[in-house]
Amino acid sequence: MPSVSKILLMSSFPPTECGIATYTTDMANAIYKGFSQTFTCIQCDLKRGDKTGSASEYILNPDVREEYTKIARKVNLERTIKLVHIQHEFGLFGGSYGNYLFDFLKVINIPVIFTFHTVLSNPNEELRAAVKELASYAASIIVMTRSSIKILEEEYQIDSQKIEYIPHGTHLVRWADTNKLKEKNGFKGRLLLSTFGLLGSGKSIETALKALPEIIRHRPEVLYLVIGKSHPNNIKDDGDEYRNYLLGLVDELKISRNVIFINRYLKLSKLLELLWATDIYLFTSKDPNQAVSGTFTYAMSCACPIIATSIPHTREILTRDAGYIINIGDYEKLAKNCIELLSNQKLRKFMSFHAFQKANAYSWENTAVKHSFLYHKILKSSLPIKFDYPEIKLDHFKTLTTNRGIIQFSKINIPDLNSGYTLDDNARALIAICMHYQLFKSEEDLIYIGIYLDFIERCQMPQGTFVNYIDKNDKVHSKNDEVNLEDSNSRAVWALGVVVSLKDILPDKIGEKALTCFLKCSEWIKGAHSPRSIGYIIKGLYNYQITVPKNYARI
Repeated sequence: MPSVSKILLMSSFPPTECGIATYTTDMANAIYKGFSQTFTCIQCDLKRGDKTGSASEYILNPDVREEYTKIARKVNLERTIKLVHIQHEFGLFGGSYGNYLFDFLKVINIPVIFTFHTVLSNPNEELRAAVKELASYAASIIVMTRSSIKILEEEYQIDSQKIEYIPHGTHLVRWADTNKLKEKNGFKGRLLLSTFGLLGSGKSIETALKALPEIIRHRPEVLYLVIGKSHPNNIKDDGDEYRNYLLGLVDELKISRNVIFINRYLKLSKLLELLWATDIYLFTSKDPNQAVSGTFTYAMSCACPIIATSIPHTREILTRDAGYIINIGDYEKLAKNCIELLSNQKLRKFMSFHAFQKANAYSWENTAVKHSFLYHKILKSSLPIKFDYPEIKLDHFKTLTTNRGIIQFSKINIPDLNSGYTLDDNARALIAICMHYQLFKSEEDLIYIGIYLDFIERCQMPQGTFVNYIDKNDKVHSKNDEVNLEDSNSRAVWALGVVVSLKDILPDKIGEKALTCFLKCSEWIKGAHSPRSIGYIIKGLYNYQITVPKNYARI
């Protein structure tokens, strides 16, 4: 088996504008970024009609039955393709319940896995039979909610060993100032509600619109952004029936000053920016069987408090610390919850933080790990998975650092100067920046080495021990009297030893300062009792002893 295995992704792809196309592209990009030495994803583009505009080597018109067998035979001849991963939605494939796909599955001779984007409860016999037949060809079935596992097991009698839970991925977004983003986008002073995605009747935007008059009565500065083009399937003969219905409803309710329709497919960066500027995200789907929603997940990653209708995905993910769940179509409850949140900034901030924190677990980077491990298991490869380690970035590290040292805490990515400084953190920072300097010889690193070393020197007492807490005003904090300082003191010994060990590549002034501080510790280190503290001291002593001349003072 070659070291890099090709995975054929059967799905729609851009320029097709749909959620599955976006999902598959984001997933493939994440796998490439993390595992390009092990897997490479190639496309089998499900494209109806004109095939121009697709960059895919394999293109399948899902409405033409004979193409399924033809594509399967072509893939069988390509021996470097080791696995087929099908993004499955019944509407993507031709035939009753997409049964044209079975022609492909009967011919393909390599393992196939599915991601089920829809898992319907209470199936009729034809649907149950179709899903069970799909499962019979599958090496594995990926679902994005745990409730989908239960449905497949209990209502379709699919073996749980064949089902894999990998949640819908989302983008990691930096914490930002909501007010600055509002001002940038022309919404200064407004309280923003938003919904995004391809517009169709299933989104039930009318639920939110009907709630707006009551919300506006309490908070007239509210503005509702409906972001996204109409779904192509909803536009017939140059008509856009659903959007026209919504526009008529806006006029009927006399809320035109409080609603903006953004009728275009936004670039990801712009979409995430608008979501981050949002005060409350409204998810109003009226499909009780909708297994998963990418729009809901993206809103969480942008720290939006959410009011959502009850579907399996929202019931599973949206806990009370991140938002509210309402019944489908209940615009009165939506209005009540909106008014409560818009009138309570502290509660919105609380929910915003928890939504953001929760969504980080669903990053595309994390889902790429799960997909790659599943591919590796199915292929039964004897070769290890190779990780592509990300570029080392010290942005946050440096953001937390002042001229005095590295600040103890941050609120997400915003330094909390009131938390002050600790010996512990500055010792860790010194070790890390020394390792970075050793690898990259960056002149800027010397500035930070100097800052962290100066802080350790600031904390050292005449007897050689250290205080741990220094407040934002450079005063020794009373907390130093409340804690056992042995661990922090011994970690400082380790950090000083690291600096001493690099004296040949560091400026003399830095090396001499570290050595002076290190030698002042000699009187107390013999009395350390904690195994962890002793371990840190041993690391410091080792770095010292292998570096200093043999005729120099030994500790």
